[in-house]
Amino acid sequence: MSNYCITPDGTSYTLMVSCFAKVGNLFDTLRVYDEMKKRGWCPGITVYNSLIYVLTKENCMKDAQNIFSKIIDEGLQPNNETYNNMIVPLCESRKLDEARMVLEDMMLKGIVPTILTYHTFLSQESIDETLKLLRKMKEDDCGPKSETFLMLIVRFFQLNEPGNALKLWNEMKRYGVSPSYSHYMSVIQGLIKQGCMERALEYYDEMKETGFASDPKLEREFKTFLLANRDHWRGAGKYNIIPQRSKHFARRTSLTKFRCEAQEISQLEAESALGAETTRASSASAWRGADSTTARGTASSDGARHVGGGGDVVRAAEAGLHS
Repeated sequence: MSNYCITPDGTSYTLMVSCFAKVGNLFDTLRVYDEMKKRGWCPGITVYNSLIYVLTKENCMKDAQNIFSKIIDEGLQPNNETYNNMIVPLCESRKLDEARMVLEDMMLKGIVPTILTYHTFLSQESIDETLKLLRKMKEDDCGPKSETFLMLIVRFFQLNEPGNALKLWNEMKRYGVSPSYSHYMSVIQGLIKQGCMERALEYYDEMKETGFASDPKLEREFKTFLLANRDHWRGAGKYNIIPQRSKHFARRTSLTKFRCEAQEISQLEAESALGAETTRASSASAWRGADSTTARGTASSDGARHVGGGGDVVRAAEAGLHS
């Protein structure tokens, strides 16, 4: 900025520190911070929060703690962003024990965790810890919200844990959160990837009954899968690896429709194959008939020649007797 004859002020330095910190550029963050102090600008809580974030992210925990102490020494009050800026990079680095210690200190200081705090932990925790955190969120009047469950459902499907993903679907309804189109699509697509086609069709039916529009791409995917695996679907349903829900979906309209279409196509293919076989058989029979006729005609001609030859012999013998 100074190259263009523009003198940065405190706001400019604060923005530059925040931007460099967000992208994890520790060197430039510290450079701008030092320049800010040399020019006589006093860093505020936003600058210190940014420093804590980038230092924690770069595993400079001791320096981050020093900045934390500096905040208090300068009479500033750490806020939930201060703690979140330590918790987020710790969780991203899978240092959950250290992150929990920061969370405990945060709560001891009377600072209530935000939804970002909980989401950060939820993005890394097991299913049991997840359920505990959801209860804690409810107690703190901090959710859980619609985006909380969407994040969790997607995460557990990505971890190849469809059972836990559906457990969170049930928890979502228990917490009074109504599923959106995004929730349904995440569950349906997750079940399809796991090979649980029948369950996916159940949720697809429920989605349409709730009033959401059908998805042509999904319908094509259902048909393709059923056609490719129609031999399995004639039996017990090899691909339904999650137990059926006991109380819902007595009628499975989409499943029945797609099965019927698959069976109709299979029947048409079978009839086409049978027709081709019949045509080949008829052609072969016709060729055999033509060969037989030709053979009989040849035999008759040979017989006539033999008879004619016999007559000549008789006539020659008779001529000999007369002479």
